Amino acid sequence: MDPLDSHQARRSAGTPTVTTLVGPPGPAVQIWRAWARRAGRPVVRSDNCTLAGFCADLIRSLDAPLAVVAGWAKAAAGLEAGALQGRLGAMTRYDRTVFWRSLAGVGSPEAAACAEHVLRARLEPDVNDSVPGEWAFVRGFGELLGRDRFPAVYQLAPAAAELEAAARWAERFAEEVPFAPVAIVAESAAYEACVGGAPTRWAALLREGLVRVETVTAEGVSAALRAGDLPVPPEAVDRLAGDGATRQLVASYVRAADALRTHGPEVARSAAEQFLFDRLESLTATAGLFRLNRPLEFRHGPAAAEADLLAGDLRLVVEVDGAYHHLTPDQYRRDRRKDWLLQQHGYLILRFLADDVVSRLADILDTILAAVAFRRGTPSPGSTPPP
Repeated sequence: MDPLDSHQARRSAGTPTVTTLVGPPGPAVQIWRAWARRAGRPVVRSDNCTLAGFCADLIRSLDAPLAVVAGWAKAAAGLEAGALQGRLGAMTRYDRTVFWRSLAGVGSPEAAACAEHVLRARLEPDVNDSVPGEWAFVRGFGELLGRDRFPAVYQLAPAAAELEAAARWAERFAEEVPFAPVAIVAESAAYEACVGGAPTRWAALLREGLVRVETVTAEGVSAALRAGDLPVPPEAVDRLAGDGATRQLVASYVRAADALRTHGPEVARSAAEQFLFDRLESLTATAGLFRLNRPLEFRHGPAAAEADLLAGDLRLVVEVDGAYHHLTPDQYRRDRRKDWLLQQHGYLILRFLADDVVSRLADILDTILAAVAFRRGTPSPGSTPPP
């Protein structure tokens, strides 16, 4: 059994469990996100070791707060979720207060209080109520969303001091909300220095949940390419291994390289898109940021426009172009029209050749990371501030 599945089975039985992913942070986060995706759970990265901060992270993780509250009301009180969602959005504050009082005694008090706060946070942004800082809110959130849909929570703890603080918080989290998946991502050196043989409850929890993250060396990546009789681009291989690559990510890279050589342009482009998405998922700066092949809010021709990779919060689009497919004048014109539509709707657009995703990986990653930093308003690595 997958150790992460085993850990969740323990949680389902009520045993406090903290998953400790030890190794390069990027691949460790990718493993956690991949497990959450298979389990149908959203992911929350929480840099808060405070309860109020974490509760705020939970609220922000909801894609459709009104639908979640309406779904809870349907399950708790038998109300029709579809009609209720529209009613909630149209209610005045007074109407919502009266409606909520009518639900008194329906469902658990923890879930009802959580649902009310989520609703107010969505519809009354000027409300000055402080974010709840109670474990009851977190447990209520689990009932509101459904325990099997509670977010897979993780914290990054690169240094020993950060790891101890995160571990103490995770210990309390696991005891108060034992059904909820929680993980700590730590570098090997920090883990050994902080946990070692420490005779504490939190250290024991970290040792019990230990999962070592194995990565592939540059020679291992090269060997995988040579085994498929594929070219070995040294710079791309070094970057792939240097950032940390799991066996699964290397396999995705090899598939992209093989598709470029042996398959048609559409297959090659699709394989390159998938690999680039997988690579971005394994970098801490971009984990969870992009979505693959997502529709946009405007039309391009007879159908909705689609982005190869979309970072919706940053309005950043990455397109991967198949070289042969894009040699025709008609396709060139179509792409330029799409670029203009993206710009009109406030998107920053980056285009790369599928071939370059494999052979010029370092340049592409540096460009995407710089674009992400630009959109976030933060300096990109290696940038020089103006005098």
